[in-house]
Amino acid sequence: MHASDVQREIEDRNKYVIAAIELDTSWQTEPTIDENQAYLSKELDFFRRLLCSQGPEPELILVPDTNAMLKSAKPNDYASTIDSKSFTFAIVPTVLAELDELKRSRRDQALGEKAAKAIRILKGLRAQGSVLDGVIVAKTIQVRMIPTEPRFQGLPSWLDPGNQDDRIIGSVLEIQFKSPSATVVLVTDDVNLQNKAEMAFLPSAEPPDVS
Repeated sequence: MHASDVQREIEDRNKYVIAAIELDTSWQTEPTIDENQAYLSKELDFFRRLLCSQGPEPELILVPDTNAMLKSAKPNDYASTIDSKSFTFAIVPTVLAELDELKRSRRDQALGEKAAKAIRILKGLRAQGSVLDGVIVAKTIQVRMIPTEPRFQGLPSWLDPGNQDDRIIGSVLEIQFKSPSATVVLVTDDVNLQNKAEMAFLPSAEPPDVS
């Protein structure tokens, strides 16, 4: 296929995907949810084929939400989540802010202690190098802290900047935009956040069971 034809097909399929993310029901919707999912999957296969043709196995990026970090802030515990020992563990600003708020809260001492423990682990990682550039732990896991808040101008219009869950979704989408060939997975056991991830066509996974 000629380069100009590929570019035109990318633009056409991109319009469909964006319309689907924006929940624009006027754009080629199918009669049932299953048919919509099947049609969208077919459209996305084009992009998957393009990305797979660009090189080796895609990078895996895990983004834990606050609940996941309260269960475990140790990156190596998350290897079981995706059955892989090699991945990037990305901490987004909203999660850091929520952990700090929980640590200082006097309403739930047990929750505050879990948040304080998570923050101690993250501070320990900072002592190993620049977490903005990435710190390697357990030989194959890179830990990065994202310093910037999501910019909602280029994100789906249904995301609310004042909603903490939506801010996490926004950060995950920005990570995906910056690493288009990577598989970015939101780690959460929050059903509402899982639903929002599905609306944004983001894969999600349950946090590790470390009990």
